[in-house]
Amino acid sequence: MRIALVLPISPATRGTGLAMRAGFWQRALAPLGDVTTFVLPLCGPFVEHENDVKVTPAWPSTTDSGLPPLARCATAPHGMQWARSHGPFDLVVAFRSYTGLFAAGLCAGSTAPLIVDLDDDDVDLAIQMGDGQSAEEYRRLLELLSGQASLLLAAAAAPDRHLVPNVTPRHSTSRTPSIERDHTSAIGVMVGNFTYQPNTAGAEWLVDHVMPLVNATRPDFRLRIIGPGSEAVAASGEGFVDDLADVYGAASVALVPVMQGSGTRIKALEAWGHGVPVVATTAGLGGLEAVDGQHALVADTPDEFARLILELLDSPELGRRIGGEGQRLVAARYSYDVVAAGAIGLLRDAVENLRTEPLALIMGLDVTEVDDGLVVFDPILGQAHHLNATAAIVFSLIDGHAVDAEILAQAQEIFSLDNPPTAEVDAAIDALHRARLIRRTPVQPRSDHCLEAVGT
Repeated sequence: MRIALVLPISPATRGTGLAMRAGFWQRALAPLGDVTTFVLPLCGPFVEHENDVKVTPAWPSTTDSGLPPLARCATAPHGMQWARSHGPFDLVVAFRSYTGLFAAGLCAGSTAPLIVDLDDDDVDLAIQMGDGQSAEEYRRLLELLSGQASLLLAAAAAPDRHLVPNVTPRHSTSRTPSIERDHTSAIGVMVGNFTYQPNTAGAEWLVDHVMPLVNATRPDFRLRIIGPGSEAVAASGEGFVDDLADVYGAASVALVPVMQGSGTRIKALEAWGHGVPVVATTAGLGGLEAVDGQHALVADTPDEFARLILELLDSPELGRRIGGEGQRLVAARYSYDVVAAGAIGLLRDAVENLRTEPLALIMGLDVTEVDDGLVVFDPILGQAHHLNATAAIVFSLIDGHAVDAEILAQAQEIFSLDNPPTAEVDAAIDALHRARLIRRTPVQPRSDHCLEAVGT
């Protein structure tokens, strides 16, 4: 199987959450076939790896398309150009919404299912940030992707998306829940990408409003803020650290004071993977199957957040219990093996069920009747297609619910034929599919597809 993976950043096993989830997809797809990774460096520099293809982003149009700027740098016609030299593919996977249209272009001329991992909820995040224009742009992009993709995935559960959670880095899950640390130390650590505004705002809240309350009781408590851009956030910022094992090994508590955002927090998963107890805000554990008081301690005000930090510092036994429960949760639900198995199952089903799922029209098509059939224009790919009488009839019968056999039976009735026109209908469906005028409708999302049961 030939697979195209489209990323907005070079994949990695360490670094930002975006790079690590990109790395997850590259690794998870490898057992399925031959993977060509297209990297449009929209969110970070291109780091050359074998079989990774650097794609120079398109110059964004000055015309108001109603789409996010990043999506305007990764257009469908741009993807079609690369499909001519690298395609056709049997499966195309796009990571992040704004690479989805480029990936749709890579599908041109093939029946490859398009899978889009939205990761975060960009619409919700924009609303939280008070950016109404961006929210509308991402809402428009999501509408287009919903009409193009066979499956939409996300790191947090949502009614119209399949759940593929974030995972901990591979090295973290090898540690045991009984990990010993110096419980006489008083070190709190916040890890994140501080070019991401919700992380920056959370760190400032921690430094300005929580730390004075903690230090009033425990002046020996020290805060370490680690990750890209952290130096600009606070004096305790240490910048990027390549290996966090020593950082977590010395930490008394991991802090996740995020007030905004709509994805899942790799920083919490990573701390749990190392057996470090977590104190977080409600938003800081968003999208994770964590129970307050069991896997983490949760508070949303400075007074309560500081009180929980002090409680952990005063009770090593509580820290061991909370850290151990978090680590067991990671092993059961957020380990690479568990999540990758579910993700591979989803993608394999999408390919193997290519002819058994109902057919639906690509959304947004312009259809014009002509004397001998239909002319259908796809504004996303910028292509016009002339459908003859047979193809036009088949096209008109596709409603998002009928499967191939039902369409065949209806065509036989319309043409008053003694025998079903199997070859003609199959050829028309294949041609419409390759023209990307139709798609297989996605199976109903299952929020537990990639999760194993966890004992409480």
